[in-house]
Amino acid sequence: MTAVLAPAYVLGVVPPGSSLPEADPSGPFDDLRLVHADGLAAVIATPPADRPLGRANDLLAHDRLLAELVAAGTPVLPMRFGVVLPDDVAVAEELLDASRDELVEQTGAGHRSRPVHGQGPLRAGRHPA
Repeated sequence: MTAVLAPAYVLGVVPPGSSLPEADPSGPFDDLRLVHADGLAAVIATPPADRPLGRANDLLAHDRLLAELVAAGTPVLPMRFGVVLPDDVAVAEELLDASRDELVEQTGAGHRSRPVHGQGPLRAGRHPA
């Protein structure tokens, strides 16, 4: 994937290679994409260029996209509404790489096939005690 050198609105962190829902063409995020870095991925979009974020429809679109990911069975660590980084490279370096250990701990990324206390591999929704 070629990095997009435009502001990147971050919706959440997901396992790499996750499927993305269809973007609502009437919503503010019409170019959903994944940025990958070292076993993690972020769901991002380019925010509207003609106005600032903050309308009720923007918040509803953010919530709807996260709900669609969860409904599809995608583990997702949601980001707070309104997180915008300078570009895709910043998402990879300043979010995914810089916070990798914490994000891996919170998402379980990179640990999906490791047995935990003899219980077998971890699966979505199953966490070690």
